[in-house]
Amino acid sequence: LILSYPGLASGGSEPLDLDALERVKVEPEAEVLEIPPGYFGVAEPPLVRSSRAPEYPARQTDSTSVLIDVLVSETGRAEQVSLYRGEEPFASAALAAVEGYTFYPAESVDERPMRTWVEVAVPFVPVPPEVDEEVDVPRDVEAGVDPPVLVAGEDSPRAEGSRIPGTDPAAPEEP
Repeated sequence: LILSYPGLASGGSEPLDLDALERVKVEPEAEVLEIPPGYFGVAEPPLVRSSRAPEYPARQTDSTSVLIDVLVSETGRAEQVSLYRGEEPFASAALAAVEGYTFYPAESVDERPMRTWVEVAVPFVPVPPEVDEEVDVPRDVEAGVDPPVLVAGEDSPRAEGSRIPGTDPAAPEEP
């Protein structure tokens, strides 16, 4: 190649004959063309197959989210879990929960399961306190119908001291 194109070795420019370049036979060695496994990375990322709800820490009232890095094995097991971002006591609860997760493993371009890292967000929302007393709910609300809302503005008949049409005339005037 250098004998045919002497300027190629010096890095200088020279006019190229495209016909001559088409006749040049360059064949790389077979090892150079081999692509190592995982070279193109993950074709399908891992997905959560089953999860456990984290235990909400006692005496906490915050809503937060904890990010956990998980090394998912070829079989879909959480091989290693580590905290990426989050504060205690939520971080410990999230780590304990994610250790029990199972995953559909990631797949390579040739559809073989592969070991890879994934980030999992674990949300924490406080549990509302239970209400012990019974609340009287109007029938309209039980049926899914919002009760009407009456508004009296400056231009309404109510502002002039008259009653809203459809109300009971025997009812006493409101102040």
